[in-house]
Amino acid sequence: MTEPATLEQMAAMEFKPWEGEPDSDFNVETLQERAHYHFFTLALAHRLMYNDKEELAAKLKEMSDEQGETLFESFGAAKDFFKGTHELLSAAEARLLCAGASIVREAEE
Repeated sequence: MTEPATLEQMAAMEFKPWEGEPDSDFNVETLQERAHYHFFTLALAHRLMYNDKEELAAKLKEMSDEQGETLFESFGAAKDFFKGTHELLSAAEARLLCAGASIVREAEE
């Protein structure tokens, strides 16, 4: 397992900003529209966790092939969406931590 970076290491880290202009489609309204579908899938996933294998098998048997495909496609799309948001948030958080560490280091000098 990797050890967390020290304050000194974070303060020493450099990064470059993304080039270009922020995507105008990447705003609260658009994200809400995109996320709405995935939140439905997330809520369904939460409910499914309270079913045993036999109950889930019975529910799957009730579905048409098309419904089953749609279900699994929605799970894949939601996983991709939340993985992407996790990666973006983690990267932005790391940048904030590095910038904050440099402020702390400057104050200590």
